[in-house]
Amino acid sequence: MESHAVEKLLVVSSLVKSCADLLLAPLLIHGARKSKRMALVPWLAWSSIGVIWEGGMIVAFAIHPKYLSIVIHPESMSTHQQSHQNLHASFLIVTSLFAAIEVYFILVVYSHYQILRLEEDGGMRPVQLTNMATTAAALATTSPTNINSSRNSSININSLIF
Repeated sequence: MESHAVEKLLVVSSLVKSCADLLLAPLLIHGARKSKRMALVPWLAWSSIGVIWEGGMIVAFAIHPKYLSIVIHPESMSTHQQSHQNLHASFLIVTSLFAAIEVYFILVVYSHYQILRLEEDGGMRPVQLTNMATTAAALATTSPTNINSSRNSSININSLIF
């Protein structure tokens, strides 16, 4: 594939991914705020596809013959080729960094998805946070048999969402 065709493919694919991200982000926020786990699925699927695509781009650019020859024979490079190599290396580093961050976000959203699934199945009650001083005072005045029953108190995570 010609160099300009590859660059055009990168620009078009980045534009498509960005537009889809803009459309799916409000759905992700709505699902997280309203505890609707199925609203998280489109973002999870699209982001997973995006990470796979970015990984493919990283590998393709890392092993592309044009760029490999520059890396293997740096002494034969002109000034233009050196600046192009620097741009290429920057692209690989930035794309790798963004892919790693996106993997982290996928894991966070998937973790939230699993928590919502457990809550829907009745396997996990909502968590209710209390004042630490009040809890410590209550535990200090409670007998050991009452401590076990106080551990079963629920904490409401939904009260934390603004």
